[in-house]
Amino acid sequence: MAKYKTRRNYVDHDFNSTTLTINGEHKAEGLEMIEVERTEDETVVVESGDGMAMFSNSASRSGTIKFQVLDASATNDVMWDLHKAGTSFKLSVLDVAAPNLDCKGAQCRVQKRPIVKRSKEVDVVEWVCIVAYLDAVGGSYTLVTP
Repeated sequence: MAKYKTRRNYVDHDFNSTTLTINGEHKAEGLEMIEVERTEDETVVVESGDGMAMFSNSASRSGTIKFQVLDASATNDVMWDLHKAGTSFKLSVLDVAAPNLDCKGAQCRVQKRPIVKRSKEVDVVEWVCIVAYLDAVGGSYTLVTP
């Protein structure tokens, strides 16, 4: 009979431990969601007509960083100013509960500005930023120290 692995006690998930930093200065407030993704697949299989196949690694390192913030947060003003300036900026995503997580882009621009909306309740807006050279590394949560 197989033995079960030792039970692990991971640090609880708490989105408040995730930090999005803009240009190394502004820590995003009112953060609702972050999503980091490469534009192309890193590896594909290329096949020929006779059935021969080979892995092909993509040289592309571009990607997107999407994030949602509360419309009322100062982060929106920072992002609108960066969009109006039309220059590149830096984005960095870290989480103290997952020390191996490290997502960043040194050359980012707004790809899609959020919908401007006013209604009875304050809204959450989504910023979509395109990144020329995306570094995206995920990571597990740390263990609770005994």
